[in-house]
Amino acid sequence: MKNIGIRVDASLNIGSGHVMRCLTLANKLRESGAKVQFICCEHSGNKISYIEQQGFKCSLLPIHKEIKPYSGKGRQIYKSWLGGGGQHQDAEDTIEVLRNTKLDWLIVDHYALDSEWHHIVRPYVNKIMVIDDLADRDYDCDLLLDQTFQREKADYKSLVAADTTLLIGSKYALLRTEFNEMRSKAIEKRKNFISINHILISMGGADLSNYSSRILCALSNVEWKNGPSITVVLSETSPFYSEVKKLAKDIPLDITVLSEVSNMAELMLKADIAIGACGATSWERASLGLPSMLIQVAENQEFAMKKLVGFGAIIPIMGEGKKFDRAINKALADLSDDIDLYDLMVDANLNICDALGSILVAKEITER
Repeated sequence: MKNIGIRVDASLNIGSGHVMRCLTLANKLRESGAKVQFICCEHSGNKISYIEQQGFKCSLLPIHKEIKPYSGKGRQIYKSWLGGGGQHQDAEDTIEVLRNTKLDWLIVDHYALDSEWHHIVRPYVNKIMVIDDLADRDYDCDLLLDQTFQREKADYKSLVAADTTLLIGSKYALLRTEFNEMRSKAIEKRKNFISINHILISMGGADLSNYSSRILCALSNVEWKNGPSITVVLSETSPFYSEVKKLAKDIPLDITVLSEVSNMAELMLKADIAIGACGATSWERASLGLPSMLIQVAENQEFAMKKLVGFGAIIPIMGEGKKFDRAINKALADLSDDIDLYDLMVDANLNICDALGSILVAKEITER
């Protein structure tokens, strides 16, 4: 039986996407007979209780200083995610957790950690796997996964050792089993598209820029022939949750706000289009052929955004104020009036991801 640890964090600033994709992999590893534990910092907006509800032990690392929003760019943004201690302190804290446990694998999904951290922790584990989608630093690992669409191995060649195994591209996207199970139903549903009857809005767990409210306001100004039903997925930890709930009540459309959902695949299957952030949920939407209007909400989403636009899978939404509203209105009109465009976007998305990646990645880990 493999003994596996996962070092990952969630917070209001980090978001929950890293934890959610690690949970998907953890469940698949557990199905194969592995023992999996998590190692996390207890930042505000963490997902520790949720991890434990899924049946996984979660060891807590001490917080030396709470994360504060950082307005810079590049590596400095991610370094601030560790709080106050820095990589060396985080590595030492992690070693304290691992000291009496010999792991076969330590999986690390954290933009703030690089080869410096990996090198300190390596004597206490057998192998290290990194989950990343930036390709912006050195890595000391045996296995590296980047599930970004059209990412290439060449992007990592100078950043890893020659014998590091690279799992690159959306073929390896870490999606839950239900996405593959609902894929055939989604394909059949998209074939019969006539009009936009249901819209799914998902801007990430905390949505610190309050795009959910802006989108609802934009949709309220659309001249609908038949108003669609709208589902908004937003964590109750979001500082704008109450505002979004009030808007949903006040706007004369059929709007439902859901928090901490466990049936995202079902919600995506029901939707005719989605409006969302260009994060890890992009691969979920793609696996079900869901045409989407996406917004880049973080610097690390720029690469995926360009690739998805270039492939014809999404419509980008940009701008502020009335320009933002007009962009949404135009995208809705284009998708409503041009069935061929809708069908092309469906096909593009289905060709991005088949929702079998977690099986491939888990096999790679357990068979080594």
